[in-house]
Order: sequence, then structure tokens, then C-alpha cells
Amino acid sequence: MNIAYVHSGVLPSSSPSETFVLYNALGLSKHFNKVYLFLTKKIKTNSNDIVKLRFNLDVPDNLIIKTHYSIFQKYSNNFLYKHYYNDLKSLCENNEIDAIITRRNTFLPFLVKLKKKYNIPVIFESHDFYADLSMRNDLKKNKWKKEERLEKKYIPKLSAVFCLQNTQMELYKKVFPETKFFLVRTGMNKPESIRERRKKYITYIGSFDKLKGINTLLEATKKIEYGITTLIIGAKTRQEIDMLDDARINMALFDKVIVEGWLPKEKLKKYLEKTIIGIVPLEDTFFNKYLTSPLKIFDYYSYNIPIIASDIPSCRELILEKETGLFFKPGNPDDLAEKINFLLNNQNMIKTMSENINNFSQQFLWENRAKLILDIIQKLKK
Repeated sequence: MNIAYVHSGVLPSSSPSETFVLYNALGLSKHFNKVYLFLTKKIKTNSNDIVKLRFNLDVPDNLIIKTHYSIFQKYSNNFLYKHYYNDLKSLCENNEIDAIITRRNTFLPFLVKLKKKYNIPVIFESHDFYADLSMRNDLKKNKWKKEERLEKKYIPKLSAVFCLQNTQMELYKKVFPETKFFLVRTGMNKPESIRERRKKYITYIGSFDKLKGINTLLEATKKIEYGITTLIIGAKTRQEIDMLDDARINMALFDKVIVEGWLPKEKLKKYLEKTIIGIVPLEDTFFNKYLTSPLKIFDYYSYNIPIIASDIPSCRELILEKETGLFFKPGNPDDLAEKINFLLNNQNMIKTMSENINNFSQQFLWENRAKLILDIIQKLKK
């Protein structure tokens, strides 16, 4: 069976979506005969070479990365999607694909046209929720009206929708009770073998957006009782690094905090191997509570790192309290510092949590995600 996955993201980029779609495609390549991954490219370097350079990964022969090159930061969606649509039409007419997935709601009109024309299963993998903006208190409604109209009009015409979280799926089911929804969680790489290493970091990986809670982590760092460094990774620009550098200097944390930008796989690996606790300090917002599926959780799990996360539903779905991690009150640096100090003072608990993570996380492997997708598509085709 062959599959196409459509994403208009740019290769290369500092967006977490790049990591998601590439590892997802590699997982799919282990269960599908052919995988066609649609992306945009803004440099002329061969796509497989970009993947090798940035992720130290070899692209298998059955994974075909189809990119449309642009010297601009991005195409207009309509221009880009017409190219994707024509390529997908050709693949359908030659019986080279059996299903299509997109994570872009703006591509849904094209997806529905392909379903109608070729009677092929088409699936929307949602990473947000716009179907009923009245449920959300975190968005400017006028700005997202187009996305709301697209989801309301086209989701009922799809074969299925994949959701990353149960909380997200329940929201969609309220709007579309007749649509088929499936829980298909974010994936992760196989956990590293558990080895004794000198642990020297408390680590945050991800966006520097203020709603991700980095300021809460910085405030908590002041109250950590042990001589351990807080490592913050993921700045997209030099400006973001400079802003956080200024903050740590103003807070007298210059010697206690290291700030890094986007890191290649090998350098990130070295940091995570020396991480004792992973932090997920999300603020209490609608998106964070019900929609996000933080990639950082899976990054930490890949290295058997216990997690301290905000006590919100999205994190509760992925972390087992006192087994793979602990929770703190969102936005409360005192509570976060207390949980960090508690874990640092209980090394046996950290060791037990690491062992638990090694077992618990097997269900999230990218190849297991791909097998689930294959099973779903086979059912949809019956």
C-alpha cells in the first residue's frame, strides 16, 4: 500500500513541524510500500541531502520527498496547493497511492476534490481546532474565521480525521458527531538504552513563545537547591537568544542558565544524554490544555528522562504521575522549584521513573504510529 502526506512546511526550517513530518514519514516507510512526502523547499540542495545534514538520517528508497522550490520564504498557499493537487492527480490516475493525509486545513478543499474524483481515502491530521471558535477564548475570532469555515465545510466530507489528543478529539466530536475520528498520537524515536551518566542539566526544549512558560522556569531556577544548570534549547533566531540572555542576566542567572538555538540531532543528543529532568512549563491556555501534543515530552522519553510538567489535561494524557513524571501548578515557579528539588533529592525515584519510561514509551514509537495508520486506512478502504 502507498500513501501521500501533504505538508506545506519549508525544508529546511526551525519549525517543530519539520521534525514531526520527517520522522513520521520515516515511520510510514517501514509499513507502506511507498511514501510520498510533499514539502516546500527554499534552497536548491537535494532534499535527501538536507535530511542527512540536519538529522543525520538516510532517506530510504521508498520515501519520495516531493518539493516545490521557491526563492521566497513561502509560496502563496493557493499557488503551492495547485502544484500539489496536480502531482496527486497524476499519482491517483496511475494508481500509485492508496490514501492521502494532510495536516493543513487550507488544503482540505483539494483533498475533498481528490476523494470525489478518485474514490480514495482522504484524512485530515489536525494539530489544532478551529471548527467552532465559540469554544475558544485564546484566539481573535475574526483572524481565524477562514479556518473555521474550512473545517465546518470540509471535515464532514472527509474519510476520517486523526487527532493527537483525546481532549482535542472530544472537541471535534461535539461539532461533527457523524465523522470518523481516530486517536493517532505524536510519535517518538526508540528510547536510548539506560546507562549511568553524569547528569548535569535540567532541560527545556521548544519554542520561546511566552505561553510556553520559559519565564516560569527561569523564576524557578532561582530556587533550585542543587548546583545544576538549566538548559533552554530551541531559539529560532539570534534575537530570541539575545532576549533570553538579557533576561537571565537581569535575573542574576547568568551562571545557572545556558541558552541554545535550534540544534542538529547529534548536539541535541549529547545534551539530552546529560539531562536529569525534562521540563514542560506550559501556561494555562486553551491550546495548551486541550490541543497541544508537546514534542518535547517525546524527546525526553527518547532518553528515558523523567518529566516535570504543568498540571493540564494535555500533559496528563502523556505522563503518568509519579511513574514517568510529576506535575506542578501552571505558572507557579515556587511549585515547579519544589518539584525539581524533590526529584533531585530522590535519585532512586529518578532511576525508577527512567525504567518506567523505557517501557511506557514503546507505544509511541513512530513505527507503531505508522502501523496504526496502515490499519486504519485498510479499514477505511473496505
